[in-house]
Amino acid sequence: VLALSTVRRTYNDMMAKAAQSPNATLGQRLYQARHRAELTVDEAAAAAGLPAELLIDAEAERLIPDDVAGAISTLIGQLSVS
Repeated sequence: VLALSTVRRTYNDMMAKAAQSPNATLGQRLYQARHRAELTVDEAAAAAGLPAELLIDAEAERLIPDDVAGAISTLIGQLSVS
């Protein structure tokens, strides 16, 4: 359990740094904004009005439609205000 906790903490730290890069992907920025806001994928998806699978796809760097990317960008902006 401690090893798993360490891996997750390291992954979260790495994603936080990646999300700050000027070349950060939408998935990296979404992951960081969601974690900073302490939202689950389901909660963030509900806030964006999207199926959770689309947020999972974005965070996994799979292709998503442009309108979905726009909705996710809007969500990131909303979460970044706080």
